[in-house]
Amino acid sequence: MIDTPVAIRHRTGAEWMKHIAGRALTDRALAQARAEREAIWREVREFLPCG
Repeated sequence: MIDTPVAIRHRTGAEWMKHIAGRALTDRALAQARAEREAIWREVREFLPCG
């Protein structure tokens, strides 16, 4: 029996798709949080005395 390296063995089939989907969900959540912070900053910025 040939022993496949762990990095390759765990990046095939369903595990690979699970990894990619998890990464996509994380990236989307981070982008959404960043957009929310920027929107709040745009609202608050005009009320700051020193810009």
